[in-house]
Amino acid sequence: MRGIVLVGERANARPRAGVNPRELDPKFLLSMRAYGAGSARGILQKLVGLRWDGGMNLLMPAWNNTPWDHDRAQQVADSCKDYLETEFTTIVLLGRRVARAFGFENLDFLQADWPYAILPHPNGLNRWWSDTARKTATRKFAAELVERSYK
Repeated sequence: MRGIVLVGERANARPRAGVNPRELDPKFLLSMRAYGAGSARGILQKLVGLRWDGGMNLLMPAWNNTPWDHDRAQQVADSCKDYLETEFTTIVLLGRRVARAFGFENLDFLQADWPYAILPHPNGLNRWWSDTARKTATRKFAAELVERSYK
């Protein structure tokens, strides 16, 4: 069993036409190496101090004006839960939409229902990251996640 896996909303890439038949396969989604580079990685590593062993997104790439598909995200979450719970000590859900797709309607940021924990979505548009007190609280929560996950 490995430590921490991050689960985000949607892959950042140029969308392809059609549905990928493997998008319900957690091993395929993890192979896409979400959070391997970019600003979200910087926020999570530099601002928060989080480290992780795998990353995936619930939805395939889409054009910017494509609405969030909660039903599809929930379907992907349902297909991945057992695998993630078996392979990882901690599953970090990034943002409220991802948390809802996994069935967590009432948990807020910086809360956990092990093996799940919820952090704010790590993009520069999220105002959460502009507040110093929230960043400090997130850093403390992330340290607890790392300590618990890598005992």
